[in-house]
Amino acid sequence: MVKYNPKTRKATFETSFEDARQVAVLGEFNNWNADAHPLKKSKNGKWKGDAKIEPGRYEFIYRVNEEQWELDDACERVTNAFGSQNSVFTASAVAAVSKQPAKARKKKKS
Repeated sequence: MVKYNPKTRKATFETSFEDARQVAVLGEFNNWNADAHPLKKSKNGKWKGDAKIEPGRYEFIYRVNEEQWELDDACERVTNAFGSQNSVFTASAVAAVSKQPAKARKKKKS
């Protein structure tokens, strides 16, 4: 899963690989550099990390244990130039609008 904050221009990558020793995210935003964005395992067992990214559409993939390539199940997929697939996410310059109604303000009694 990828969450993007347009104010900070930060993408947060979060994924689960139970038996992984190390996970990195590689993509167009870091020139497919395996060392640029290693993820850290959190207490809940998920792998998580941030990357500073300008708005745009980006292909990416996870590298697990330096030998295995994995897609993000929560993201769209596209076929790459090698015939395999990459995950895709769009970093929007505009914050998503919440669909939840705003809480009604309580009126003070006079």
